[in-house]
Amino acid sequence: MATVELKKPSIVTLEFHQEKEDKDYGSCTWARFILDTENYDIHIISDCGKYGYGWIPTPEHESFLKLMSRINEDYLLDKIASRGNIDNEKTYENIKFLLEQCADENLEDINIDLEELESACNQYTDRDIIDAVLHIIKFTSLDNHIEEYELYENIEKDYSASQKKIAEVFKNHIQPFIKEMLKTDSQ
Repeated sequence: MATVELKKPSIVTLEFHQEKEDKDYGSCTWARFILDTENYDIHIISDCGKYGYGWIPTPEHESFLKLMSRINEDYLLDKIASRGNIDNEKTYENIKFLLEQCADENLEDINIDLEELESACNQYTDRDIIDAVLHIIKFTSLDNHIEEYELYENIEKDYSASQKKIAEVFKNHIQPFIKEMLKTDSQ
């Protein structure tokens, strides 16, 4: 039979608010960082989205606030978000390079229109990019020489602007506040 238990962990809530004078005002006007210092969980609720992650508690080695004071924004991003946005420019460069490596001659000489290839790489989904590129190379010397997985491997992805912004807020505002809290607590 299921059970329900009331837990009262130690929670630290840090709130961030942009000022109208900030040069990037409007990019993330508010965020609430909820840190469960007992269970090593972080929950972020903001106008940049909702995020969360939990670590295995290691209080014998390092407090959760100490851990949060030393992580970098790339590490935080890897934990709370995933690279889901296609970087169309890098994808185009990657796929063009792949085709050049597989071609015996210049791409234009085998009837591959570079503007059409760039347009193919500006699709919104992986599948649409793959289909568009396969259509372009059909009936060229590259047809049947490039596999779908090779194209997939060359699709470059990045975090969304909102995900990057919340990590920037953490690095520039929340983390320095945590470091100051730790200094005060140790005195």
